[in-house]
Amino acid sequence: MNKIQLYNVKIIGLYFIGLLSLGIYFYIDSAVEINAFLTKADRVRSDWSLGFYTFFGFIKLVSLTVGITISLGLTFIIIRNRIKKK
Repeated sequence: MNKIQLYNVKIIGLYFIGLLSLGIYFYIDSAVEINAFLTKADRVRSDWSLGFYTFFGFIKLVSLTVGITISLGLTFIIIRNRIKKK
């Protein structure tokens, strides 16, 4: 593989990771199973439910941040490289 093909493969791989992160966020946000689990955990003990809510909230926050940052960052890099070539 030459340098340009390797660069394109890296960009496609990073876009895939960004889309996967956004998919994880939307799955956690709309999953019925997770909402049912959190409802059951709410009835058990308050400190456990706080831990579960914190865990899922942290995973949602990280996946949303990673997905948006990777996608926007790569788009900015591609546009900047296209402008430099002209």
